[in-house]
Amino acid sequence: MRDLFWQLITDEEYQTLKELIESAIGINLNFKRRDFIENLLIKRFKELDISDFKSYYKFIKNNEQEMTCLINLVTNISTDFFREKHHFEYMSNHILPMLMASKRKIRLWSAGCSTGEEPYSIAMTVFETIGNIYEYDIKILATDINTNALEMAREGIYNQSYAEKLSDHVKSFHVIEDNNIKKIQINNVVREIIAFRKLNLLESWPMKNLFDVIFCRNVTIYLKPEVTNQLFRHFDKLLEPGGFLVLGHSESLNLFSSRYICLGKTMYKKVR
Repeated sequence: MRDLFWQLITDEEYQTLKELIESAIGINLNFKRRDFIENLLIKRFKELDISDFKSYYKFIKNNEQEMTCLINLVTNISTDFFREKHHFEYMSNHILPMLMASKRKIRLWSAGCSTGEEPYSIAMTVFETIGNIYEYDIKILATDINTNALEMAREGIYNQSYAEKLSDHVKSFHVIEDNNIKKIQINNVVREIIAFRKLNLLESWPMKNLFDVIFCRNVTIYLKPEVTNQLFRHFDKLLEPGGFLVLGHSESLNLFSSRYICLGKTMYKKVR
């Protein structure tokens, strides 16, 4: 099937697919990812009983649902609870106490939330840092373009192997039976402060209010530079003066660094 597929998709056709995805969601499907993308498409072609790229391209151009499916295929949903643990430690020790001292309404955003581990880690940190959370008005927005990932995130159900990783946060989840398989589910009290929404970061953003903290980790590494700069401009408009922006370990603010104070390890504070 591999050799056959190589006969079916040419360099020009891959370039066409690349441009389609880049214009839709800004992800750079460079040729280094070609093998990975092709393997995904092989399976999709079989499911749709489509034999060549031209037929698939014609189908997808007239089918919004299939475009959503393609976006779900090519977007990375790899994540983990308390990934880059130092971010959450800093939030608990410095960011949240700073915010609590000056306001009662606190807004946080997990942009590119994937299957939910990041916003749930943020929520757990909030609950464990703030003694009585109900003395404050705290909401977390969690957004992603991948609808399959968002569905999993809303359910908050994960493999039981996560239980060991969350052993210090046992009040935040409980064990359930799912198809006779033991899994864990995030407790309602944690889930209720998070709103999961589909959002294409390239399109208009419906948010009106400003955020105190924005997490956007391991998102810009997949984007073209001009898209990344556009993204940071939008973040800057929606971040409170003195607010905090958290990026992934291999990301930086680049052109926007003059507007922020670096707190170390890809954490930034917006200059008032």
